[in-house]
Amino acid sequence: MGRIVVLFTRDLRVHDNPALAHAVRDAGEVLPLFVFDDNILNSDYARPNRVSFLVQSVEELARSLAALGADLVVRRGDVVAEAMTAVRDIGAGAIYMSADVTGYAKARHKRLTAECAAVRCDLKTWPGITVVPPGQVLPAGGDHFRVFTPYFRKWSRARLRAVEAPPGRIASPDGGETGSIPRPRDLVDGSTSPDMAAGGERAGRAAARSWLDDKLGGYDDGHNDLAADDTSRLSTFLHFGCLSPRELVEEASGRAGGESFVRQLCWRDFY
Repeated sequence: MGRIVVLFTRDLRVHDNPALAHAVRDAGEVLPLFVFDDNILNSDYARPNRVSFLVQSVEELARSLAALGADLVVRRGDVVAEAMTAVRDIGAGAIYMSADVTGYAKARHKRLTAECAAVRCDLKTWPGITVVPPGQVLPAGGDHFRVFTPYFRKWSRARLRAVEAPPGRIASPDGGETGSIPRPRDLVDGSTSPDMAAGGERAGRAAARSWLDDKLGGYDDGHNDLAADDTSRLSTFLHFGCLSPRELVEEASGRAGGESFVRQLCWRDFY
């Protein structure tokens, strides 16, 4: 395949990003794209802390991609419309993106599927937001588990995909406007909390390494003790995809406290 658009959503990283890794293997050239979604920015979801964390994460993603040879194309507007514009601009044969399970993501995917079909562009989704791909763990005769414990038993037996290394180098199309990353104050009113954690893959990986090395061993007893500060504090990095939940399972498994932490990652898949 000649060219592929990689549409980043809640997978703002280059480590263990199957959509990006497969695109680099499958295409001669890859266009990385992130769209600041006006539907989300105009909703109650848009709060100063969330938007600031998102902007920092996109900035870090852009730096990581640049180090690999590719510019992150940044747009603002409707995600589907901007993705299709990118397809037309470079003559892409496919869009690759991470599979997501929220109602909003499913509606976006349905629209994107129709638009891609209209121009004979492939749309492929890859695991990356959850540990086990959506729909892989199902009860006998049903379409989803209603109770966590039986889900966890089956989830624990699921065959996990391999963790993907970052691409060595990304070839991308020449020319075209990459766009600029907006400042948080251009997207939302209000101030951030003074103690808000920095966003981005680099900060997330540093926080994960520190916590896994220093505090995972006490997770069995401390993960529900908020006052003791023994929780992982990785949830925001996971939400925006700065960290891979699959990679965290790999890192935590077999270590003291790891079983309880992996169970929490399973709960995240279940929920």
